[in-house]
Amino acid sequence: MGIKKIITGLALSMLLGSGLAVAANQDSMPYKQGDCILGIEPSYSWVNHFARVEAYSSIEGFQGEYYVLLFLTYQPKAVIFDRSIEANTVKVPSKFCDG
Repeated sequence: MGIKKIITGLALSMLLGSGLAVAANQDSMPYKQGDCILGIEPSYSWVNHFARVEAYSSIEGFQGEYYVLLFLTYQPKAVIFDRSIEANTVKVPSKFCDG
């Protein structure tokens, strides 16, 4: 009976631990769906243009998770970006992304 409790306790702690890790990872994301961001990196073709974050998720054909951005006043060649944009963008008020 003691072993059963130990195994159950370990299983529960592993489940809770993995759930907390996922929650912590999501909390560490600077941008969420609906956020408005501004490109500030001079080498970006979309520097000084606003984009709305449509999603951050895995995408078929790509390995890992990516941002999907919607540009309202600029026509980019790409709309899928990795996390490197986090260092080269800033969050701005949503009014700049209202269409």
